[in-house]
Amino acid sequence: MSTKYAIVFDIGGTNLRSALIDSEGFILQQSLREKSQSEPYADIVHFICNEYSLLKGYLKSNKNTDCIIGVCVGIAGVVDSSNYDIVKSFNVFGNDSPDRVNIYHDLKKEITENIILVKDTNLSILGEQWIGAGEQLKNLVGIFVGTGLGAGLIIHDNLVIGANGSAGEIGHIIIDSEGNQCRCGGKGCLETYVSGKAMAKYAKEGLGPDVQSLLKKSYGDPESLRAEEVYFAAEKGDLYAKEIIHNMCKDLAIGITNVIDLFNPDAIVLGGSMISCHSYVLGIIEDEVIKRSFKIPIKDHLLRLSALGDNAALIGGMRALQQFHKDIESNKS
Repeated sequence: MSTKYAIVFDIGGTNLRSALIDSEGFILQQSLREKSQSEPYADIVHFICNEYSLLKGYLKSNKNTDCIIGVCVGIAGVVDSSNYDIVKSFNVFGNDSPDRVNIYHDLKKEITENIILVKDTNLSILGEQWIGAGEQLKNLVGIFVGTGLGAGLIIHDNLVIGANGSAGEIGHIIIDSEGNQCRCGGKGCLETYVSGKAMAKYAKEGLGPDVQSLLKKSYGDPESLRAEEVYFAAEKGDLYAKEIIHNMCKDLAIGITNVIDLFNPDAIVLGGSMISCHSYVLGIIEDEVIKRSFKIPIKDHLLRLSALGDNAALIGGMRALQQFHKDIESNKS
């Protein structure tokens, strides 16, 4: 039997990724480029179509294009399961984008294979369940902290997408009814306290004249601070940066506690650039979760770091395409 391949895209708030992946989850080719916060929608479509052509050309020169089972596009936003519309995604398309875009229609002009669109965090948890930190588990939650904050849910071995695709929006759990204004229109959403953007915002706002911090001295203009710089300063012993990170972990623990008490999962996989590259935060989060959770669901190894890191959504794309074809075959029989 010939090996099958998938072309997968991970369209996030900070980076655009593409990959050619085989049926065992092995990445043969991949690319990455940074994305601007105000990246035009047309440029993202162009990136996908161009990378599709390059990866298909690579496969044609080395393998056989008949072995492509499809194209999966993971995106940091709600994908309406009824029509493949992407509902307003601030982290991807910026504030000036339409409330809904049908990227599926635009991609089909260039892509001949089957295309599926899936929320990126759903792909990530599929990848982790397949060959990652949640392998073989039937009840699994993935919480991913990057530019924004999102989650993927697997209950009784089934991915939960909800009535129209918006299940898992942990970033919009309310933790303070009179709290920070969120771009979704609500107040006190968890993402306004726990995300790369939130960390950078709090670090900037707190750098008053009396604060002693490397973030003032070592990183130039405080207004241009990025979350990664807060971590770098903390790793050098900066007490102010450590406090910012600790506060974020406490707020994340509140969200995790709600998820544990609601779903009672076998495990929660924590990933995303704000977690995966800084594993020491797991201990802080675990301590805060133990303080807050209902005691029955708490067990050893409930919280786990992502095993697939930045590649989780890409690998999950192959898994999603395999399940897509399995469902088609089931419907035929």
